[in-house]
Amino acid sequence: MTALYAQRFQLHDPQLLAYFTAVNKAEESIVNDDFASACDHYGEAFRSTQPPFAADQFNALLCATHEMRYDLAEAHAHGLARLGCPLEVFANNPNLKGFMSSTHYASFLKGYDTDRRIHERNLDRVVREQVDSLFGIDQTMRLADPEYTFLRDSIYREDLRIMRVLLPRLIPDFPGEQQLGVHWGTQAPSLEAEPLVIILLHNYNSYDTTGSDMLNSLKTATEATDLSDVLMNAVERGRLHPEVFAYLHDRSGDFGRGVHFGQVFGIIVIEGRSYVGEPDEDPALDARRAALGLCTKKQMVAKAVYDLRSNRLGFMLNRGLSGNVSILNGLMFSSLPQETRDGLIDLGPYLPPEESDH
Repeated sequence: MTALYAQRFQLHDPQLLAYFTAVNKAEESIVNDDFASACDHYGEAFRSTQPPFAADQFNALLCATHEMRYDLAEAHAHGLARLGCPLEVFANNPNLKGFMSSTHYASFLKGYDTDRRIHERNLDRVVREQVDSLFGIDQTMRLADPEYTFLRDSIYREDLRIMRVLLPRLIPDFPGEQQLGVHWGTQAPSLEAEPLVIILLHNYNSYDTTGSDMLNSLKTATEATDLSDVLMNAVERGRLHPEVFAYLHDRSGDFGRGVHFGQVFGIIVIEGRSYVGEPDEDPALDARRAALGLCTKKQMVAKAVYDLRSNRLGFMLNRGLSGNVSILNGLMFSSLPQETRDGLIDLGPYLPPEESDH
């Protein structure tokens, strides 16, 4: 059964596989602070027929700026502008000062209006406006009841209604970044800022995950709207990044059948410090991940550790990652067996998450 389900989730386009393989190598180079190699790997990825994802272009821009390869930085900046990236994202980022001080940034500015026209031509305003409108509905009751204490059932029913409205748009022609544009603010870009991904996430994780809620006849997310095939089709068309697909799919009913991609990892807090465990060897999991164009589980955890501990340049490496935090009050680190301590990676002092409207 597991093998049959797993066969649904693999890439067949060699150009897509080449793109994600090169990006994985670039991100591995970033984790090793080898930004020169990362530049080369991004160049290899962007030579494929797959239009680059915004996060990959942003990371490539940071690498090129660090290596003072400002001609490459200009090319990446043009790519971001054609996805709707505002100029403030460049101006407000201290790690892009070298590029902004170069003649290549002046050249980029001269072509910015043309880039914006390309963005406007590709943008599907009808879908963009519909997604934003549904996201506003998605957020209204969550803001009123962020703990799901008195509006829980109403929130779940509204999620169902939102998906019923949205599905006719997603099934025939899932919108990618070219059609939606990037939904970044004027500061550092955020992977979680795309309303469509948040709506899809809520479809999977805001229901009673133990089964049907008999008191209110509410169904689980999978029983309500199973999007696995729709989202996988979007991945195969280059519209949805496989890490985002895996992040969403790991909340579906297939997770219980053993078909998951390990995008969720556990963070434990002991005596005010955060730790993550070294990943176990799991050849079957890594094979599923490779078929989807993902890096190994070990490399994924390495990216998460780098992002949480030493990401001084602000690379976007947390795409499709989720760390569940468990605070172990009263436990002393020194009381753990030596073998357990040796298997934990110290992430530094624990910083409680900021308030989120998601």
